Amino acid sequence: MRSGYKGIFFLTDEERVAGELSVDPSNGTAEVLVWGLGDLTDVPESLGSDTLYGVVWEEGNTQIISAFGCQFSGRYGFGITGGMYRAWILFSFAALGGREICADEPIVTAVQFFFAGFEESQLETGGFDAVISPDADLRAQVERSVSAKRQDDYTLGENPVIGFYDGRDCDLGIPGTVLGEVKINARQVTIGSGKPLEKHGPFVRLTFDEPVSLLTAKHRLGKLRGFVALVVGVVPRLTEFRADSVLEGQTPRKFVVVNPNDRLDQGSNGQASIGMSLLNPITRKDEFRVVATNWLERNEDQDRSHSNLRFLSHFGKNSYNEERLIGAVNMFDLLPLSEKEYSNGKQIKRIETVINRRAKKVQARLGDDKLPKLDYVIRCAVNGRNHFTHGTPASVDFRVGGNIAFMTKALEFVYGVGELLECGWDLSSWLNECRRSAHPFGAFLRDYRKALRKLESAST
Repeated sequence: MRSGYKGIFFLTDEERVAGELSVDPSNGTAEVLVWGLGDLTDVPESLGSDTLYGVVWEEGNTQIISAFGCQFSGRYGFGITGGMYRAWILFSFAALGGREICADEPIVTAVQFFFAGFEESQLETGGFDAVISPDADLRAQVERSVSAKRQDDYTLGENPVIGFYDGRDCDLGIPGTVLGEVKINARQVTIGSGKPLEKHGPFVRLTFDEPVSLLTAKHRLGKLRGFVALVVGVVPRLTEFRADSVLEGQTPRKFVVVNPNDRLDQGSNGQASIGMSLLNPITRKDEFRVVATNWLERNEDQDRSHSNLRFLSHFGKNSYNEERLIGAVNMFDLLPLSEKEYSNGKQIKRIETVINRRAKKVQARLGDDKLPKLDYVIRCAVNGRNHFTHGTPASVDFRVGGNIAFMTKALEFVYGVGELLECGWDLSSWLNECRRSAHPFGAFLRDYRKALRKLESAST
């Protein structure tokens, strides 16, 4: 949403003032400058209401904006035309449509969006991440377009096929999820040598079985974003989306929703592409459908949803500290009770045992040689949580050699991989892909032994 909307703003059903609304989607703030209020006593007390809505004008078009969850602060002053009131607004989200839109009104039939951080991937950094067996001519084209450090990522083959997002029709459909029908624009195309390659997206569309409220649509997008974040290793910023709706007269309408604050700690600044994905939506579509459907269904469990939110609050970021390590241990504490019981129904009390149960399942699929002494790493991580939370004596020097980062990555790896395996993920296929190190989990496997030696050398 662009700033500078002039119009008439409704402070209550009866009270309307002329002014101009400026919106900054990057930080979830807005400013309303209303004028012609007279003296100080005329400043509307209702600027502290929960919702601000009104008719606005943009380039000759008349539309209505509704801003939800508002908090107001401001000051009064005088301008050339008389008294003015400048109000600063912090809002949860705002909808711009053809009429006033209520947050709980069941009118939304579908939403479509680009996740910020995905929609603009330059060729030199991400445009060819999903090159599949290029021939010599196509490889030459790739090499002209990417930096030298990335040219070793590609191998010659017979079929010059490139997988990428082009912003057009959705090729991957996932019907029947608990959220609705999901469609993702992930195309496999053959490009002739010398032709330019353009990549946009991914474009994602979520269609509901029946109309839902704007609040429900926003909530479901948050859940879908969680799955995308785990698969690609970057928490995407959901700053804006478009909604299809059935408004007056049962006529399909569209409106824009600015969603600045619902970004899981503002998401990640990293960029993602198909080549980073643990699940390839082009070459392994059936697997993608199965895992996505199962993950979204499992996430309906409230305890698991809370655990996933804890996981995603830091995942994909390059900042590691004590708080992130504590959170990485605690996310296992939030798992459903079914994962904290023995077969005889006796509840497990020690969080280290809970983590090791999942770690053993992951190691069984990886092979013991991939992550030697993982139980030792987990023991040190739990000790770190207890040390920074309760003052328990430290078993290693947590300040040396990136130990906090290593232990945190280990816990996030065990958690995330464990979730995907339960949903039907083919771990071996991912391990055989040469680009796996682009995902944080791939980088963790690559650097594991070196980081383990540093941790062992820091033992107290």
